[in-house]
This record gives sequence, structure tokens and C-alpha cells, in this order.
Amino acid sequence: MTGVILRGLMGRKLRSVLTMLSIVLGTAMISGTFVVRDQITHAFDSIFTESNQKIDVILTKQTAFTSDNGDQAGPLPESVVDQVKGVPGVKVAEGQIQALGGIVIDGEFKGSTGGAPNLVLSWPSEQFDSTTFVSGHPPSQDGEVVVNKQLADDNHLKVGQRVGLATSVGVKQVTLVGVYTLGGATSLGGATIVGTTFHDAQQWYDRVGKASTVNVLAEPGVSPVALRDRIQKVVGSGVRVETGQQSADRQTSEVAGSINGFLTTLLLAFAGASVFVGAFIIFNTFSITVGQRTREFAMLRTIGASRRQVLRAVLSEALIVGLIASAIGILAGIGFAKLLNILFDSAGFGLPTASITVPILWSVLLPLAVGTGIALLAATGPAFRATRVPPIAALREGAELPQSWMGRHALPIAVGVTVVGVGFIVDGIFNKGSVMHAATGFGDTASTLVSLAVGAVLCFMAVAMLSRYVVRPLSAVIGRPVEIVGLGLQWVGRGVSAIPLVGRPVRRAWYAVTRDYVLASVLFLVAGGGITFLLFKAGVVPGAIALVIAVAGGVLLVSRWWKARESEWPPEKPSRQAGRLARENTARNTSRTAVTAAAMMIGGRCGRSFPRFTRWA
Repeated sequence: MTGVILRGLMGRKLRSVLTMLSIVLGTAMISGTFVVRDQITHAFDSIFTESNQKIDVILTKQTAFTSDNGDQAGPLPESVVDQVKGVPGVKVAEGQIQALGGIVIDGEFKGSTGGAPNLVLSWPSEQFDSTTFVSGHPPSQDGEVVVNKQLADDNHLKVGQRVGLATSVGVKQVTLVGVYTLGGATSLGGATIVGTTFHDAQQWYDRVGKASTVNVLAEPGVSPVALRDRIQKVVGSGVRVETGQQSADRQTSEVAGSINGFLTTLLLAFAGASVFVGAFIIFNTFSITVGQRTREFAMLRTIGASRRQVLRAVLSEALIVGLIASAIGILAGIGFAKLLNILFDSAGFGLPTASITVPILWSVLLPLAVGTGIALLAATGPAFRATRVPPIAALREGAELPQSWMGRHALPIAVGVTVVGVGFIVDGIFNKGSVMHAATGFGDTASTLVSLAVGAVLCFMAVAMLSRYVVRPLSAVIGRPVEIVGLGLQWVGRGVSAIPLVGRPVRRAWYAVTRDYVLASVLFLVAGGGITFLLFKAGVVPGAIALVIAVAGGVLLVSRWWKARESEWPPEKPSRQAGRLARENTARNTSRTAVTAAAMMIGGRCGRSFPRFTRWA
């Protein structure tokens, strides 16, 4: 049976490869999503850890609640600084202002991108400063500011330039005296960060006699944890006291968690849609394969193969397809992560990312399980159909498989699935997913979203099951106009080819366009150029090697296309046979046509929803 399985795959190499592609995209998105998530988390962890490396203890206002944007902390009285200075073990205590504002150039506010904040910070003293200046120096006098490198690069700012600064009391004219990087990153996911003196920040942002945070440096030999506990006893419960590392971990969780919470959900949603479409494609492919191999399975039954062996043979093919496609998707996920970073940079929403690491659980095992599981699940129905092939079918040409129980009862099953799906959608919209909450214990938001998702999936499946009943009338309604248009174009081509002194050159030109020069050149440019761009931009290989690979790949694709391409336009005699055959083939197997159309329906619906979803998000 092993030989049968391998011959089944190798005998239909193109179909096997195309089936794998339906899995590769989904698994690549799953793997790449978690690679990007870890990159962002590690990058912010590095940034905040390095920023707080000179701070032993940090004080902020204790918050009553946490929102989706993190803690919304108010200012502390500046008297807290004096309280902290009196605590045994404190070497230096210094207040810092944090506010919202940004640079104004020629009357235009130069804000952040992608919804990131526009921050203004009072610059800490050298004892607490962990930034690296690429030009200039920290602000030392009133009226001086510094900016992060990304903000300077995006707006072509130079040291010594006069700019405006948006404040609570209007736009103030200031002098740019420095450009810096924070923790090795030029920006924080598109945020703008402007540094001023402590006095200016107090005056301009309604913080006179106040401080947003208090940074503390411990005496030699005093641990940050011990000093934190001492300070907490002095300042009371209204002030949050953390070590520098605790503060860095919390900020990483808030900022990276906020970005990853949106980005991961978005990418996994479309990965799920891709896998869902792939399941339809795999089901359809194996249904066709089983139908074409009826006599082969009957012959196997005749020579002694059991139903279980036939079932294992078909499922083993699906398993091999799923494993290979998932492995390719996992590797492609790394390229997908690199491509995402390039796209974010191009859009001006450059997220700080650490070096690529591949989490085994989420970026390897999960997509491997999903890809393989979907392949096996989608092939299960066709595999059981293959077991029902009777041995006598080997003696009959064109033998058809007996209809399954589900096929005989497709209409009531589809109606039931529709009712359940609509019920979940109604429950999610009007009752906040109460049924899902009772079954899973999820919160209101999660229950609503899961209920809507389950209802949508069930409705899509129901539409796919019910579509078989409208295939024949639709193929007649749509097919006849298409057939008439095709016949008209044939007559036009025949008429043009019959014009003296025109027909022969036109025919030769069309033949060259369709077979030789133009399409071959376009294919080469698309294939070669696309491969070169992806390999070079992703940094996988140097430019010279990428060019060699691109040329070789382009030549291979063009040569294969050239051999397979045939051109017979215009036909010797226009005929309606092609249109009629297309119509009849579409209506011959309504179930197969419905499943294929359902896959395209889901993919098209998700494609249309993507820009709408991103605008909402």
C-alpha cells in the first residue's frame, strides 16, 4: 500500500503541489504571526530594560483601573521627591514630567503614525540617562529640545534648527539641540518622543509643583528590592513603587501587548480564513481524485485490499500533503515575518523588532498541527467514499461511486446547519453570546466574537451545501451569454483574418503575442522580479545570488509555459461547442462545482473585508 500511496501522489504531481499551496499560505501566516509577535515583544523588552538600567526604583501614581491603552496615571506632588530623598539608602531622587505634545514645522503638526502617542518628556540627568545621542547633546537650558532619530529623519530635522512645540499653553518656539536613539531603536512603533528641560515641561504642560514619575538611584550595597520596600512604607498606598526592572516588564507588557493584541488577532483571523478556504480546496481535490481512481480502488479491492487499507491509503496521501505543505509554510513564515516588517516600514509604522527567533510551540508545532489536521479532516469524507467502491466496479468503464448518507440527506442537513448558524449570529448580536458564554465561560466580548465566528462558519458551510441545488439553473443563465460572447469573438477573429493585406499580419501578430514574445517577457519579469525582490528585501541572500536564483527561476517557468502553450486563434470555423461543453461540465457534478465556488466565495469575501477591517481597527 505504501507504493500505491506514493504513486497516487507522484502520478498527479501538479495537483498535489497546488493542493499544498492551499495549506502553505495559512500555515505561513500562523508561523509568521508568532515570529513577529516575539520580535516585537523582545524588542520592547530590550528598549525598556535598557532605558531603566540606571534606575533602581521608580515611583508613579497608583491607578484605580487599567484601560486597553494601559494605565492612565496622573501626576504626583513634587513633595514626594523630598520624601524619597529622606529614605535611608537613597542616593539620588529626581522627578520627571511625561506629557502629550509634538513638533510643529511651518504650522503643521508632525505627529506619530499608526495611532502611536506623541510624547514629551523632561530630560533626566546624566545619572539616569540611558539614551545614545547620534548628534548634539541633551537639553541643558530652557527653550532647548531633543527628538528621537526616526522623527528627525522623517522630517529632515537638523541640530540647531528652530521648530515649534505643541504644548498646553500654545505652540512654543524651541531650538533642536540633539537627536538620540532609545535602547538602540530609532522609534517606538511610530511614536514621537521630544525631550525638554524639567522646568519647561512643568510650565508648558500644567505640571508646576508636580512630577509624573520619580526616579531613584540606590546607595552602593542597597538592593533595589529592599529600597523599594522602604520607599513604599514612606509614601503610602497611593503611589506605585517598582524596581526599574519591574517597571520595564510592566511597560513591555502594556505596549507590546497592545500592539500584539491587535496585530496577532488580525493576522490569525486571516490565517484562519485561508485555512478554511484551503479545507474546501483539499476536499474538492480529493473528491475529484477519488472519482477518477474508482477503477483503481476497485482493482485493489479485487486483489484483496480491505476497506481499512483503502481508507489508510487516501488519508496517508492527505497526511503527506499536509506535512510537506506545513513544513514549507513554517519556513515561509519566516519570510512572511520579514515581509511584514518591510511593509510596516514602508507605511511609516516602523515597529522595533529584535532578531528573529522561532518559538517552537507557536511557530512550528501549532502550524504543523493545523496544516496536517486540516488536510486530514478535509480528506476524510472522500476517503470514506473510496472505501465504498465495490470490486465489480473494476470491470465497468465510467463506474460511479454510490451516494453517501450525507449526500442523500444534504438538504435537511444544510437547512439544520443554516438554522444553527443563524442562531449563533443572532445570539452574538443581540444576547452578547450568552449560549457561548454558558458553554465555555468566556467573557462577554470573547463570547460575542466567538459566537459570531462560529455562526459565520456554519452559514458559509450551509451555503456551500445548498449551492448544489442552484448550479444547473445558474450555469444555464450565466453560461449561455458567455457562450454567445465567445462565439462573437470567434467570428470577429475570423473576419479580421479574412481582410486582405491585414488578416495575415494580424494573425501572425496575435500568434506572437500569445505564444512567444510579450507573454513570455511578462512572465519572466513577474517571476524573476518577484523572486529577486522577496529574497533580497528579506535579507535571505545577497543581491547577486538572488539575481542568479531569479534568472534561473524565470527561465524555468518560461520554458515550461512555452512547451505547454498552444495557440489556435482564430479557429478555422467558429463553433458553439466550447461554450456548450463548459456549461454541461459545470452542471454535470453539482456538488463539486458548489464546493469549488464556495472556496472562491470565502476568499473573495475575506479579501473585500480586509480593508474595511483595517480601517475599523
